[in-house]
Amino acid sequence: MPDGVRKNLWQKINVKNVRQKADDNWKKIEKNKVQYMDFRDEDFPIHLNHIYDGPLLLFYKGERFPKATKTISIVGTRTPTKDALSLTEKFIDTLKIVRPIIVSGLAEGIDICAHRAALNAGLKTYACLAHGVTQCYPSFHQKTKSKIEQQGGCLTEHALDSTIHPGYFIRRNRIIAGLSHATIVMSSRLRGGAMVTARMAFDYNRTVFAVPGTPNYPTHLGCNQLIKRDIAHLLDNPEDVLKIMGWSPEPEDLVTRQTGLFQTLNEEQKTVLECLNQSPKHIDLIALEGKCPVGKAASLLFELEMMGLVRPMAGKHFKKC
Repeated sequence: MPDGVRKNLWQKINVKNVRQKADDNWKKIEKNKVQYMDFRDEDFPIHLNHIYDGPLLLFYKGERFPKATKTISIVGTRTPTKDALSLTEKFIDTLKIVRPIIVSGLAEGIDICAHRAALNAGLKTYACLAHGVTQCYPSFHQKTKSKIEQQGGCLTEHALDSTIHPGYFIRRNRIIAGLSHATIVMSSRLRGGAMVTARMAFDYNRTVFAVPGTPNYPTHLGCNQLIKRDIAHLLDNPEDVLKIMGWSPEPEDLVTRQTGLFQTLNEEQKTVLECLNQSPKHIDLIALEGKCPVGKAASLLFELEMMGLVRPMAGKHFKKC
């Protein structure tokens, strides 16, 4: 009996059928080219080692989970409204400026929408599974799962031949919550997996956001409850995630974004923007250099501020971001 292993535990694992199952599983792992890592590995997701009930072993297909500083879990109901799906896509399109990793659970509704929006935005995305990594549930998400494995990965703590069990989905949620710096609940009923994930993230001292909605829709009630109970920040603008988390884009990403926005500006907006630099300038001087009335300059500056190109300063001064 190995040192440090209790006698009764060794008796349970040192039997022929258990050892045979382990050997069979190992052959399947090699055949399916599945990779794995345990909590002692240097590249094991460090955030999972910071939670009290983190997994000891992860199987994965795709890329190994990177050492990231910006990881967001996006979760929600399996039966969202069209507005909730549209908002999920909009949020990810806005947040892509900081190149976050998007984590979710491959389920119907908000989860699969978040994965697909991340893929379309060119972001890495990871699916946490409640079954073996070679399986796919629901099966009609197989095509998206394959794409995720090419632009991120799928990971699980369950062996390849594990059967799907309702309790595994709850355990899966702790990995979703534990992997991320922030969790966003886009839409949820009062009870459901998204609510469990939010509470777990809160217990792990991670930042939680929830999108509020009208009480006329059951799929909004969960988010409203999280906000009411001070578990989640009210989130009605994706920019708030960046502010609260203190995230800013890398310099090259910011230049790319500003260049793209500049190409969409009308001539009046371009003229005013060209009057600005990194030093604060009074609105009267901006109007003079832009050859337009002060009121018009104020309107154009506000439009540019909403685009994230201009920053207002004290005393009616403005500067370029």
